[in-house]
Amino acid sequence: MLNLRLLIQDRDGFSIRRIYEDIYSQNDTPDYIRERFEQERKKWHDHLGLLSLFRRVEGQENYTNKELFDILFYGGLAHMDPKYVRLFYFMTKQGAYSAIVFGSFLSSLNILLNVLRNMRQINKELMTHLEATENLLKNV
Repeated sequence: MLNLRLLIQDRDGFSIRRIYEDIYSQNDTPDYIRERFEQERKKWHDHLGLLSLFRRVEGQENYTNKELFDILFYGGLAHMDPKYVRLFYFMTKQGAYSAIVFGSFLSSLNILLNVLRNMRQINKELMTHLEATENLLKNV
């Protein structure tokens, strides 16, 4: 969980956003590789922006997937951020409701893991491209 937190929290100078800004937004990254990385980022952000099935405790609106993810991830699974702890305990102590909440959380994790696996493959392709470019320049 803590390794995952490094990639999504964006507080430690190492995150998906920083990888994009420091590597993929550079001019020597081929467009087709950059676009694939951007598409993977978009998949995750689009998922986070969708409404979840769960209604807010204090209102008529549903939580977004991001809000639900943050409540569970930062409220007790990765660490205990005071901003989320109360809702974390409420959502995780409700019997069958809790099982459904965790099912939704696991679905989000699955989407994120697929995005990260795809990014890993894209990173390998970029490294292969950069090595080939470097070898060409050496031989010129």
